Amino acid sequence: MYVYTATIGRNVKDWGAPMHDALWETFQDRVSEIMAGHVQEDDFLEIHRGTGEWEGVPEDSAMITVLRNEPLDEHDLHTLRYQLRLEATSFGQEAIALTIGQSELLKRVGVRV
Repeated sequence: MYVYTATIGRNVKDWGAPMHDALWETFQDRVSEIMAGHVQEDDFLEIHRGTGEWEGVPEDSAMITVLRNEPLDEHDLHTLRYQLRLEATSFGQEAIALTIGQSELLKRVGVRV
């Protein structure tokens, strides 16, 4: 399984405060829509919300993950990166973290059912 995760935070350094609730929801929705644009049949999209940290300051965060059966091709990966950069700019963010990897299923050992 191929994994693509966009991690976003709520704080905006130039504002000195977090995004207000409606803008934070919109930001999460927009990044989720971008990531969903790279989901094919039998792929999955997951959203996890929590608290993270940017430059030593705690903030709300969201991780939007696409789990794919096949890797993105170079064109689609370039497009994804560009779309995320645009959203970072649109929402006053310094960056959006994009993590790319391949998961490995580790099956249990020594357990008999």
